[in-house]
Amino acid sequence: MTGKTVCLFFALALLAFGLVSCDSTKKPETTTAAPMTTTTTAPMTTTTADTTTTTTTETTTTSTTTSMPPTTPDPNKIPKFSITDDGNVCLVVEAKMELFVPYFDTKGKLVKSFNIGQDASAKGKCAKDKETMTLSWTPSGSPKPFNLTLTFVKLPSSASNKDASVVQNIMFQYFLSDEVFPGTNATGGFAAHAKGSFFETPASVGYTCTAQQNVTLDGERPVSFGVSSIHAEAFRNST
Repeated sequence: MTGKTVCLFFALALLAFGLVSCDSTKKPETTTAAPMTTTTTAPMTTTTADTTTTTTTETTTTSTTTSMPPTTPDPNKIPKFSITDDGNVCLVVEAKMELFVPYFDTKGKLVKSFNIGQDASAKGKCAKDKETMTLSWTPSGSPKPFNLTLTFVKLPSSASNKDASVVQNIMFQYFLSDEVFPGTNATGGFAAHAKGSFFETPASVGYTCTAQQNVTLDGERPVSFGVSSIHAEAFRNST
């Protein structure tokens, strides 16, 4: 019995019992491949924040102060002074006034002049029958001020001359110092005055005179007081 016959014999036997198939063709192996997982890589998004650089420029403000040139007094302008009492102008003096003060140094007698300018201060007092005006100023370099006082009084009334007034007294007080009077042989305070009837002022009109008038003020060292272009009004009662 050949091998094929034997195989057939056994195959028939097995078929009879339904146990085996005699198909010699090998079934192919079925391989189920796991599904390929595709990994999707999300594109990397790079967000770049815009950087804003703010440059602060510091502004420096330079303040420039412009100095005004000093004002030079007008030599042709006539200084004017007034005294006010209880809101009313009671006394007015407008005039060019100059004082000639003598002093001595090692060489002899010298004279220095002082103009009374608008920078002088005026103070005074008004009363029924007497009014005063004191002009004060300090010459350059002087340790003390100079003072000139004018005293106005009413004249006795008459039919032709009612309420007229005059300057009865002129007093000048000054200070001798080496700063103002170089080389002076004496220092300190001095005074010179004059008493009389000067610059008679008619009532409600005032006294006006343009011509130069000189009054000698007596004292230890007499002083000459020069007045021109004067206009004076005393015992006024106006605002």
